[in-house]
Amino acid sequence: MIDYAELHMHTEYSLMDGTSDSEEYCLRAHELGIETLAITDHSTCAGHRNHLKTCMKHDIKAILGCEIHFTEDRFDKRSKAKRQDGEETELYYHMIVLAKNDNGLKNLYAMERAAWIEGYYSKPRVDFELLEQFHEDLIITTACVSGPIARNIINEKEDVALKWLNKLKDVFHDDLYVELQDHNEGIAPGVNKKLISMADDNGVKIITTRDCHHADPKKLWLQEAMLILNTSPKANPSPDRSKMETMEFLEKLEYLYPERKMTFEHAEVHLAEAEYTNQKFLAQGIDRPDMFTNTIEIADKIG
Repeated sequence: MIDYAELHMHTEYSLMDGTSDSEEYCLRAHELGIETLAITDHSTCAGHRNHLKTCMKHDIKAILGCEIHFTEDRFDKRSKAKRQDGEETELYYHMIVLAKNDNGLKNLYAMERAAWIEGYYSKPRVDFELLEQFHEDLIITTACVSGPIARNIINEKEDVALKWLNKLKDVFHDDLYVELQDHNEGIAPGVNKKLISMADDNGVKIITTRDCHHADPKKLWLQEAMLILNTSPKANPSPDRSKMETMEFLEKLEYLYPERKMTFEHAEVHLAEAEYTNQKFLAQGIDRPDMFTNTIEIADKIG
């Protein structure tokens, strides 16, 4: 039985992106024995104050961060269709930035301000120049399958993934971590093992996080409904209402919106304890206790 505290970095509850607030996450964390919670909303730090106050009330250590949108050049406003002339074809990747202390928060806020003012194109975007300028007292992780390392591995561009890993390591040194999520296997089979191999080969520590969009798995139905409102998928043109009477709510959503491009129905994006996550990794043939202890190392760096 693993007895590690788990650091959860994706407690997202920005508009239409999650269903739980800090109060719900803290109550659920107590049920699971979790002692540290991070907030990393997409390109906004607006929830920091409330998250910090709520965590203090519940005697939980708060980590304040952001899931940034990272691009090679924040001033490049070309569409994705026009980015086929080189290795960088993505408008942006995801990465997680966490503040160690007040100075780290100051740098994070300055970087995000520049992203909104200078780098906005589809999303507020941070580039490598900003990371170099504001890296002091910040921790960075390679994020989910939309991160620069995982995404390029999935796209069979491991040379590009390695380039970004080494560039980030040159700036952040021991404050860079390669991030693994247990549901990656369902999205991109084999990517977790490739991430581990690249991290080990280049002397970068691994961590595990959960991409949390709601605190309790029972809230999945609400998360799916919000996702449909946010993405406006094509509806079933002629649903049989009598057939729907015997369906559960999630079944109804699947029936009414069969062609939706995005769903969390088959990805677990709720808060969970370390042992549960460990069992998911063991099922993938991954037995790496260090990815749990390294999350504690991150928590210990936060002052």
